[in-house]
Amino acid sequence: MDLVKRIAGFAIGFIVVYLLIHTFTGSDKLAQFKEFRSDEGRFTVLMPGKPKAQNQTLDSPVGKVDMVMYMVGSRKVGCAVAYADYPQQLINSTDPQKILEGAKNGAVKNVSGRLVSETSIDFHGLPARDVVIEVPNKAFITARFILVGPRFYELMFIAQTDKGHEQDISRFFDSFAIDGVK
Repeated sequence: MDLVKRIAGFAIGFIVVYLLIHTFTGSDKLAQFKEFRSDEGRFTVLMPGKPKAQNQTLDSPVGKVDMVMYMVGSRKVGCAVAYADYPQQLINSTDPQKILEGAKNGAVKNVSGRLVSETSIDFHGLPARDVVIEVPNKAFITARFILVGPRFYELMFIAQTDKGHEQDISRFFDSFAIDGVK
């Protein structure tokens, strides 16, 4: 379970730092949402502009885990999608809800945040969880964690406040589609 916390925590921590540095500068306006497709990630999503990709390899007790992140933002908000493939032995031996719980705990811890809310959801028959995390005096993160076999997806919407972004969060989250999942 430590691996789950490290991967989810690292992803959200890295993305938060990146977006805090790059997002809260530049234009106040969020760019028009456009479809972004990742063939390697096997997903499509609406994002406000063309995202920048970042790859990271994490060492774990069961080997190296590659994580890919796509990030884009404006001065006020940022959006990111990350994914990693967990080792099959971890997936075979761990309850999916425990993996999502570990992801949530790692994300909160890695940004020294406070969990505002969490909801277990069904994402087209797949285990998933929505969380809202406050990073004190910095940002609010609305995240969705989805587990598809060994592949773990993180969607993150990061803003300076927790108000006024509901429509963009819904557009971002509701547009996310995984190849072969209906």
